[in-house]
Amino acid sequence: MTLLIMSLLVIIVGCKKDDSAANSGGGGSSGGGSSYSAPSTPTGLSAVVDGSSIKVSWNSVYNANSYRVKWGTDGSYYSYTFSETTNNYIYDNSPSTNNYYKVMAINDYGESDYSAAAYCYYSTGGGGGGGGGGGGTTTPPNAPTGVSAYNAGSTAVPNICISWNSVSGADTYKVYRSTSANGSYSQIGSAVSYTYLYDQNPKDGSNYYKVKAFNSAGSSSYSDYAVCNYNANAYSPCPPSITGSANSSSATIRWTYSTSSGCGAPTKVVVKMQDPDSGNWISGNEQSSSVHSYTCYSVNTWVNQYGWVKFGVVVSNDYGSSSKTISYNPYTGEWIGG
Repeated sequence: MTLLIMSLLVIIVGCKKDDSAANSGGGGSSGGGSSYSAPSTPTGLSAVVDGSSIKVSWNSVYNANSYRVKWGTDGSYYSYTFSETTNNYIYDNSPSTNNYYKVMAINDYGESDYSAAAYCYYSTGGGGGGGGGGGGTTTPPNAPTGVSAYNAGSTAVPNICISWNSVSGADTYKVYRSTSANGSYSQIGSAVSYTYLYDQNPKDGSNYYKVKAFNSAGSSSYSDYAVCNYNANAYSPCPPSITGSANSSSATIRWTYSTSSGCGAPTKVVVKMQDPDSGNWISGNEQSSSVHSYTCYSVNTWVNQYGWVKFGVVVSNDYGSSSKTISYNPYTGEWIGG
């Protein structure tokens, strides 16, 4: 009997010892090798308009117990912290126009770093209404304002600068030109990161410019126009070329002028002669630009002490003037200058 009792005690003690070992040993049934450390930073963060809210979602993080989302209206400052969630998404039910989000993962051992930011543009132009129906969806941007245009170059090398104010929600801009305020406008270029564009090939005359803003939802309407007047011939005349001929009693000069690039067409021509006594230039009759010759019938009375008669031709327009001289010796018949 004594032997039987001792055998039972050994069995009982043996079972109890085995159970303790199972509960305290490594490995066992805790499942999957849990990491006793802070979770990693969430990835795959996105933010999209969902009715009248913005849904912010991300990839689940292994061993995270919850997540915390921060929000801000610019990419550098996040002023508001959402309540923590155990889901891998959250809804922003009161979005602003521009919304930036970051998320971190949390467990009992600490917090991860915040993720890279996700951006979502939200327009309040949608229907809204009770029950969350309708609501703001991404819409085309407003038309640009403050459009201006001026020639930042020169007459010879035009460079019309068109500028405008930045538009919220716009991804790119396109610039259009017409030769009349209410005419047909054609695109001349686009700008992605800037709110200005240069037109290096303006039309001669009035150039009217309008701008549209674009995003993924479409385009704005045209802006108001800005006008820049460009005169391709806004040059002073180049000096004329002069030739002469004479007989015993008179001398005639004839002139031509260039109309090539950089030489403006004259609107007025003045013939001058040098007073042989004082050396001053005395204007003769003013000529129209269509006249190309002048005859002096008393040429011998204009001979200076050196035996020369000096003629000058001045051509001018609204942008300036230029001139050239030619001299005639009635004793030798020689012409110099011109």
